[in-house]
Amino acid sequence: MKLYHFTIIFAVFLLAMIVIVEMRISEQSYIAADSAETEHAFDDAVDSAVQELSANVGSIETVGRDAAVNAFLTSLYASLGIVDSPKAKRDLELYVPIIAVTADDGFYVWYSAEYTDVDGFKSVSRTWSPKIPYSYDDGYFIYGFSTGTRAMVYDYHCYFDTSPAYYSADAGSITDFEFFDELIHAIPAAEWTSCLLTNENLFTSVRSSVVAQTLEDNLNYYCNAHNRVGENAGITYRFHIPEVDGSVYLRAASSPSFLAFMQGYPIKGTSATYNRYAVSNAQVVSNEIYTIDDQLLYHRAGCSHIGTEVSSAYSKEDCAEQGAFACPYCFPNTGAKKTW
Repeated sequence: MKLYHFTIIFAVFLLAMIVIVEMRISEQSYIAADSAETEHAFDDAVDSAVQELSANVGSIETVGRDAAVNAFLTSLYASLGIVDSPKAKRDLELYVPIIAVTADDGFYVWYSAEYTDVDGFKSVSRTWSPKIPYSYDDGYFIYGFSTGTRAMVYDYHCYFDTSPAYYSADAGSITDFEFFDELIHAIPAAEWTSCLLTNENLFTSVRSSVVAQTLEDNLNYYCNAHNRVGENAGITYRFHIPEVDGSVYLRAASSPSFLAFMQGYPIKGTSATYNRYAVSNAQVVSNEIYTIDDQLLYHRAGCSHIGTEVSSAYSKEDCAEQGAFACPYCFPNTGAKKTW
């Protein structure tokens, strides 16, 4: 083989490599542009959902959660140009495995529920899970935590009464229970450190871990369940909740929030997919401003027992985060009380 034959072979090889590189660069540019468009659409959709959630924060369980989801999807359809295509909208929803909306003492998950219709065919519809509480059993009581410092306590061992009952408790005053003497006699002193109602630090740390873990576990459950729905629709992508720091879930639970997941969404003309999740808190507007004084007590406006003013807060949760406890004069019922 002569030298010019090697030169031709090399030129052909070099040209092929240049074409392949240019194709890959072109594909990457297309992926970046399409991802940016989808990213913008997703962000706008989350913003629309949070606006609706903020406007209906007092009625999350009735209209708020539905309004938020509808706003999210409507915005997504419009941004992606599929408003007039029912099939494209149905296909898009397959790549939104779950949405969650958090309330003060629990959360709801919007998921794909499989059912058998009257003709015996299997169908899928989107629905809300029952409210999932942040609950925990320490062996003495069952606790229903809220995102603030309060909890509902179920006395199933009847420590306080002859029949099981619910009580309202506050982490900042658990040692001031009007029933505390009964609790002391009911639970051996050697076991106090393992009971949340006799250990404020344990109460606080367990509350945080339970809230974060409950959110993570249930989001994983419903997201994994969506894989069967995806498989039946011909989707090979495996839906899953990304690994995130527990603080993300605590932030989601700290106020009414909207959590959306979009995964495996195909980028046209490529094998790439778009994957994103968002956690966004609703902006809760409060008409009441609390005053925190130098004794770390928070007061309602006009309270005559306010000490030297230190700061202001717009919710009881804000007060708790600053380490303040309720004033016993303008919040006379903040200790444990029996509820029916």
